[in-house]
Amino acid sequence: MIRKAAREDALKISRVRVQGWQSTYKGLIDQKFLDGMSEKRLAEKWEKDFDDERACTWVAEIDNEIIGFAIAGESRESDFPHHPYEIMAIYLLKPHQNQGIGQMLVSKIIEQLALTGDGGIYVWAFDENPYCAFYQKLGGTPMSHQVLEIEGKGYNETAYGWESLRDIRL
Repeated sequence: MIRKAAREDALKISRVRVQGWQSTYKGLIDQKFLDGMSEKRLAEKWEKDFDDERACTWVAEIDNEIIGFAIAGESRESDFPHHPYEIMAIYLLKPHQNQGIGQMLVSKIIEQLALTGDGGIYVWAFDENPYCAFYQKLGGTPMSHQVLEIEGKGYNETAYGWESLRDIRL
């Protein structure tokens, strides 16, 4: 089941985020950073941002357990004036990947964002992220590059973009 997130989902969403980072980025991101990720700290930040109407969070549930989530909203980048929307995060627990759940989450995001109008959308992904192929499958094309610094180390990222919400291949 895909549904809009509720405030009380904070810790479960954060648990998926931490497990997602730890499984996806093992060997790519400094292990000390991954081991130090705090579900509680991430939950507190997400709860603080929960009332921000510029972003929305959708969760995927199986048997009342959150197994994935996606956050999207208004772009945080001034460099992308033709892309007013951004997918800020999308994670699924490993056993639930490659089953179409990620596409269902993206579909809900697009459906909600389209209520405010059409426009481009993008997502940042580490170049070493094995799931960049997911964005390419959805029709995303590389549009920019940057180096994200995490605890003094630089990691290359690529922004995958779509010129219109309608361009995402679901």
